[in-house]
Amino acid sequence: MNETLDVSDAIARAKAPLERDFPAWNIVHSDAGRWWAFLDPNRRRKDSASTQTTSVDADTSEGLHKLLAAAESR
Repeated sequence: MNETLDVSDAIARAKAPLERDFPAWNIVHSDAGRWWAFLDPNRRRKDSASTQTTSVDADTSEGLHKLLAAAESR
């Protein structure tokens, strides 16, 4: 298999739980290898608590998951 496809598959697998657990956030994996999430207010549920955090970034998808969980619990 092509190395580019392997990397894309790995990113997609890492991104899936983030998108599932945090549907109001746009998840981005940059060319530099960092993970980012940007809150999309149009995708938030109406009954969701508001958050002051609108973007977070981390070195890993696991780190991003922890930061998003913290942002959602504030």
